[in-house]
Amino acid sequence: MPGKAVVVYVLIMLSFSGPTQAWWCGDHGVLTKASFAALPEFMPAFFRAGVIEAAHYVCDPDLFKNKHVPGLSAVEFPEHIFDVELLNGHAPPLHRHEFVALCDSLGVAPYKVGFALYAITEWTDRLTIAFAEHRRWPDNEAVQSKCLVYAGILSHYTQDLCQPLHVTIHFDGYADENGRVPHSGIHEAVDSIIQRLNLSHAAIADGISPVSTGDIRTAVEEELTRSRALIDVIYDHEQEIRTASEEAASFANERSEAAARFTASLLLSAWHLSESVELPGWLRR
Repeated sequence: MPGKAVVVYVLIMLSFSGPTQAWWCGDHGVLTKASFAALPEFMPAFFRAGVIEAAHYVCDPDLFKNKHVPGLSAVEFPEHIFDVELLNGHAPPLHRHEFVALCDSLGVAPYKVGFALYAITEWTDRLTIAFAEHRRWPDNEAVQSKCLVYAGILSHYTQDLCQPLHVTIHFDGYADENGRVPHSGIHEAVDSIIQRLNLSHAAIADGISPVSTGDIRTAVEEELTRSRALIDVIYDHEQEIRTASEEAASFANERSEAAARFTASLLLSAWHLSESVELPGWLRR
């Protein structure tokens, strides 16, 4: 990498306002297994049977943040967060390019706000197209594999949105008036709470029922609002969360169920939406 590019990349990473971690990989795996366990039986059999593969792929977005692939990591980091406060009350537009334009007009770098809202809607759309392919070519193993890859990556972003410290500038302690975050370690404490409390995917799945929707964007925004409502709850119960005490169990259970329900609901929605997708005539599989 040329020297100037190295400097630019380092400056971007140093100035990045979001966290460097998400739910731990094991936590993502538990949530993905719970999501698949909650899916109705009319979902494609190959898909429900592919839960182990999806739980493998769900960790990939964090792997993409590896510093040894700077061309990828620089664009991957913002996909995991959405710091609404930086928009100063402006509603995020429907499309990513419109969002970038809004950020430019506000004088804030888009990557500092993050793109999680768009990562989720876009990967849901990709899964919808893959499901449409499966409907036309139900025995095509390559299409089946693609569905599981897309589902795993989508699941990562949906689960991150349900971690409240991924949707605020106060991602690791309350930020001061200059936006400086103390890096108190609370973010990692939340990320690891599923494993520290040894929550099982079966128990999480038992408490949820996914709901299909034709309006993915609204569903994502509603989940974002629910997640943001718990930011202060985390800080009000910071010690309990850090120690994974019994008092933290209700928070962990609620967030785990929310993440699994949200994920399963978008997987289910993508399947329903795929029924009306018209694939181009030139496509051969």
